[in-house]
Amino acid sequence: MANIRQGQRALRRGRVSISGQYYHVTCATVNRAALFIDWQHGYPVVDALRGSQAQTLAYCLMPDHLHWLLKLCGPTLAQVVGQMKGRSARMYRSRMNCSDGVWQRGYYDHAIRDDEALINVARYIIANPQRAGLVSHIGDYPLWDSVWLEERLQARPVPVGAPSGATPRSGSRLKPLLHTGSRLKPLLPGAGRG
Repeated sequence: MANIRQGQRALRRGRVSISGQYYHVTCATVNRAALFIDWQHGYPVVDALRGSQAQTLAYCLMPDHLHWLLKLCGPTLAQVVGQMKGRSARMYRSRMNCSDGVWQRGYYDHAIRDDEALINVARYIIANPQRAGLVSHIGDYPLWDSVWLEERLQARPVPVGAPSGATPRSGSRLKPLLHTGSRLKPLLPGAGRG
């Protein structure tokens, strides 16, 4: 651990992983590069989230960072995040035919202590592209998902090269990846198209 900067050590000192606990995790790309500005480049990350050993409640992949709301189910938080980052980086590099780094070392996490805070964090995560000015309506941004979506949400046609998890499957934990004018019922009332 000698090569870890002092600030990173301080962040890790108080970190605790509790199975069954909800966490909001934020991971940034190397040098905050906008690797996912082309949303199709984000598919490896979505695949890695869906293959994670944690229960994903909501996520939003921004051009240069990821917000991930999860419930820890067994392995430590560091193991879950490390596996997701490693798997998504390998898939991204393979898809882009490059050897560049994808994720910065480390991540930020915040334990969520009650249901009200959980919903507020999910709202924050999902509204991120709209707050950043990337889209006018949350449903227009393709790289997010949430377990709080309405059941009858319809997906856009899946583009060629989309990951296996891009369409709704029976038994899938998450609803469709690509959204069309969606409305989030308990999450963001009135945020969709009117």
